[in-house]
Amino acid sequence: MEKGRYLTMADRCSLFLVNRERNTLTTSFQHGLKHAIEIPINKGIAGRTVTEAKTLNIPDAYLDPTFNEETDKATGYHTKSILSAPIFNKQGEVIGVTQMINKHNGAEFSKFDTNIMQVFNVFCSLSLENARMYNESVDLGSQLRSFFSVSLSLGRSEDSKRIMSDIIRNARRAVGAKRSIIYRLDENSEFLEVYVSDGIKNPPSEDLKSFVGTCVRRSEGIISEGLKCAVPIKASDSSIIGAVEMDEKIEDLFTERDLLLLQSFASFASVTLENQKLKDRTKEKAIPTDLSLPLGIKENILS
Repeated sequence: MEKGRYLTMADRCSLFLVNRERNTLTTSFQHGLKHAIEIPINKGIAGRTVTEAKTLNIPDAYLDPTFNEETDKATGYHTKSILSAPIFNKQGEVIGVTQMINKHNGAEFSKFDTNIMQVFNVFCSLSLENARMYNESVDLGSQLRSFFSVSLSLGRSEDSKRIMSDIIRNARRAVGAKRSIIYRLDENSEFLEVYVSDGIKNPPSEDLKSFVGTCVRRSEGIISEGLKCAVPIKASDSSIIGAVEMDEKIEDLFTERDLLLLQSFASFASVTLENQKLKDRTKEKAIPTDLSLPLGIKENILS
């Protein structure tokens, strides 16, 4: 970005990135500003650059109806000329915007400047795509280690509480949440009792009108304003036997991708809960072997 600012002789520059949900633009670099800027994807000149998918050379920002004056008002800076260029990925989608602000000496950005930024943004695209792939590979590695850890727990432990603790701890780490809870649906399907939790002490049980109860009633994963997410735990016959809830993601907000990952962990939880139910039923139906039985009958039963 600094090289682009130098080549176009601009006073300031910003790099906006499109978020995963494609509804906002956030600066990951902003020369001349202390804090990042976040705007709706359909607002301002940066938003117009995304929606029109073309480079915009604005000689006087205040004469452009899409220009947002709020940043200037907040900083005391006066924006005049803007060169705003889209960054495309390999699929032809706009994944970001570079903006050069106020060419030196009050001049307008030239056709040469526009050509420079269009070429420059090809390199920006390669850098951003490489960074994305690297981050995804790191995330995938962490998720696979979590799945492997849970698989080991399923195979080596008979204690369902311990297994569920391993599941919820690994799920929380993989998703990147601060708190996580596994609930078990009571026999009358009236409320969700806490089975195990991680990152929170003694959480209360919840009724079916609560956030986590809503995912049970709908039989689907849900997200609340990106701050918490929950998925139902389904048995092999598709009946719901519990739910998993995650609260407060450490970085960013919860996304549909997090729901998919959480559903994978919920599958492990389902196996464990079903196995525990089977063990409980087996104990209930166990043949009594007390000495009060007549000896011959006892021997026949045990044989």
